[in-house]
Amino acid sequence: MDIVTAFLAKKAGALLACALAIAAIIAVPAALYLDVELNGLTVPLVGWHLIDGARKERDDAIAARDAALRNYAQCQANEKTLTAEIADTNKRLKALSDEDAKRLKDAAAQLAAAQKQTAAALAKLKAIMAAPPAGKDLGARVQDVDHRFLETLP
Repeated sequence: MDIVTAFLAKKAGALLACALAIAAIIAVPAALYLDVELNGLTVPLVGWHLIDGARKERDDAIAARDAALRNYAQCQANEKTLTAEIADTNKRLKALSDEDAKRLKDAAAQLAAAQKQTAAALAKLKAIMAAPPAGKDLGARVQDVDHRFLETLP
C-alpha cells in the first residue's frame, strides 16, 4: 500500500500543480487585462499599474470639469450682475439725456426771448438815434433824449 499511496500522492501532486498552472494561465490575463469605466466609457486597460494612472487621470479630468463648471457658474453670475448694472446705467443715462434735452429746450426758448428783446431794444435805439435831439440849448436836448429813453421803458 505504501507504493500505491505514494503513486497516488505523486499523481495528486502533479494534478494539483497542473491545476495551479491552469489557474495561473487563466488568472494572469485576467489580472493584466481589465475593463475600466471612465465617465460612462469602458476602456480596456492592461496591467494593474495602468488602472491607478487611469484613475488619477479620471480624477484630474473630473476635478478640471468641476472647476470649469464652477467658473462657468461664476461667469453666469457675473453676467447677470453686469447686465443689471448696464441696464441701470442706461436708465440713468436716459434720464440725464431727457433732462439735458429739457434744459436745452428751455435755454433755446430763453435765448429766443432774449434775442427778441434785444432786437426790439435795438429798433428803439435806432429810432431814438435817427432823429436829432430837439432843443435850443444843451439842457433842452438832454431832456429830449431822456424823454425819448423814458418812453421806451415798459
